[in-house]
Amino acid sequence: SYVRNFDWRDDVALWRSAVETCPRSFKVHKGYAGSLRIEAQPAFPLPVEAAQLDGMEQAFINAQRRRDRADLLSKVSALTPKESARVQRWRNVMPKTGGGTPDETEIYFIDQERKKNARKPYAEDPAFDDADKQIRSLWAGVIAERGLDKALARVEEGIRVLDSGDLPDSKQDNTLFYDAGLYYNTKARVLDERGDAQEATRYYQRAYEILWRGVKVDKHVNQVSKDAMRKRGLREIDIIDVGNPKIRTQFVVAALRLGRLQEAYESAAFTRRMVPLESEQAYVLGMVLREMKQDEQSRSNLIQALMFNGQNQQAWQALGEAYAKIPEANSAKPGPGAALLTTNEGAPMLNIDNAVAKADLARAVKDLEALLWDTKRYDEAKKIRMKGTAEYKLPPSIFPVRDPSLKTGVVARSGRAIGVDEEEPPPAQ
Repeated sequence: SYVRNFDWRDDVALWRSAVETCPRSFKVHKGYAGSLRIEAQPAFPLPVEAAQLDGMEQAFINAQRRRDRADLLSKVSALTPKESARVQRWRNVMPKTGGGTPDETEIYFIDQERKKNARKPYAEDPAFDDADKQIRSLWAGVIAERGLDKALARVEEGIRVLDSGDLPDSKQDNTLFYDAGLYYNTKARVLDERGDAQEATRYYQRAYEILWRGVKVDKHVNQVSKDAMRKRGLREIDIIDVGNPKIRTQFVVAALRLGRLQEAYESAAFTRRMVPLESEQAYVLGMVLREMKQDEQSRSNLIQALMFNGQNQQAWQALGEAYAKIPEANSAKPGPGAALLTTNEGAPMLNIDNAVAKADLARAVKDLEALLWDTKRYDEAKKIRMKGTAEYKLPPSIFPVRDPSLKTGVVARSGRAIGVDEEEPPPAQ
């Protein structure tokens, strides 16, 4: 009906109409907030080719790929026809901030900045030099933050609607809490970068409060799923923890910034168990452990993150920072060399000839095998054990004796909740 009535000119118009039609639905407020957040991002009129995407468009495509559980642009750079259409729509809908002809509001901003340096206004000198490009970049940031503020106001309205129903945890929707927490954490980071630490703390606190509600819903989902697994006759060795890693990761961000290290650790550790094969969660736990001064365990998780994704630049950077504090890991003398080396292509690599790096790798492989076994990913644990002995030349004696008959169950393979808006798999035979 929105298409027929010409309301769907773009996402903002669509969700605005939805809010007007269903003001008592928290979901439409959530959708409207998301459209406002994206609508304010700058776009640039470039050809729709992966090699020419700007940073914001790359982030846009990567966000879509994460949602679709697909490889990011760093792995698969070619755009699919669907992605090309998404970028084209992005460029058509988004304001042309930073490229093309500026609108009246941007011109006013440009003129104010030019006036500080006694330069002619845009009407007298419409040509842009490097200084003007910097001004337009500043304006893009202003527009983006303005959209973020609008989105925050809208998600708060969604939370108000949700709270008006006095719903129990079982009826709450933690996707709203995730979006709200993400926006608050993002706004807090912007304020931090601007040097306004006190105001940033206020936003991190609100993110923490909202995301904690999402974590409580996630705990309920996990319990309902486990009960459903047992009811369906699944064996205890096949019953796993499930939930939403994204909301718990955002909770970790807020908790860390507020100095709530134990809460950050508990959430990061649980998320790691929930999705033990994901690089991002290993990295997050590694960073939490670093803040807790548990350096060896931190390096173990960072190396595990790199075992899953060797292109995880954040993990490489954090590992390099960790080794920079260890004299034995930075030896420039002839011999084994430093713990981290650089390949001819300029990529970092772990140097297992270095004693510190070798010990860390052995610990990481041993810890990962134990984690996978403990979370009932038996097949994957066996593969890690084989990789450790065959590829990394680790002695088999570092691993405990395991029951070779155990295999990864159907639930652990899918990693999906059961009994919570999900179709239940058949019981194990």
